[in-house]
Amino acid sequence: MISDCFYVFKSFSPAIRPEESFFVLHLSAGNKLESKWERGTG
Repeated sequence: MISDCFYVFKSFSPAIRPEESFFVLHLSAGNKLESKWERGTG
């Protein structure tokens, strides 16, 4: 699911500003870390 979002993001990346793309990348990385942490403790 995350890879699908990443593919869509990549295809749209030229249309958005660098600071916005950085924010989206940061957000997706944070979600990945969160799910890893939840899986580890759960």
